[in-house]
Amino acid sequence: MYVMAKALVYREGTVSEEELLEAFRRVTGVTPPRWHLIRVHREAEDQWRADQISCRRNHAGQLNQMIVGSVVPPFQPYWFAVPVPRPLFAEDGSPALVCELVPGTWYLALEQRGPNLVTQTADGRRGVLTDVSGVQKGA
Repeated sequence: MYVMAKALVYREGTVSEEELLEAFRRVTGVTPPRWHLIRVHREAEDQWRADQISCRRNHAGQLNQMIVGSVVPPFQPYWFAVPVPRPLFAEDGSPALVCELVPGTWYLALEQRGPNLVTQTADGRRGVLTDVSGVQKGA
């Protein structure tokens, strides 16, 4: 009877004692004592609730692991060189040209801003490099 009660509760989410009694009568042709029915019904619902809570905790733990696992580490400055001459624009977002980066010189990437790099030259000038394709990172 417990297995039947558990199956009904799991399928329906919850069932009344009368629904459980009727289902038991249909399957077995016998009417169980009411006290037994109430105890079995409560055990099945308690188990269903515990399983639901366990399932939610499990999903929350998996979600937490996914979130924690996908956290991007903080940006670490690095040296890089450009393959061809590239313009370095002002940090304020204006189209003002700070200088031109040239191949054969190392520049310091200070910060990532979306796809762009905030860059510092050897003489201390700073700006935003918007075309980072093909840059060579230093070791």
